[in-house]
Amino acid sequence: MNAPTGFKLVDGKFTDIDPIAAMLNPASFHEVRHMTLAAFVATGFAS
Repeated sequence: MNAPTGFKLVDGKFTDIDPIAAMLNPASFHEVRHMTLAAFVATGFAS
């Protein structure tokens, strides 16, 4: 979403798709940290 990687766009079609590279893009650390903290906050409000 923030740093799309793991594929090539050729003539408007996605080719050479690598799911691991897509999941481990440069923004993945920030996104995982954000989602983990959000889960703790949501759980705290629900308790």
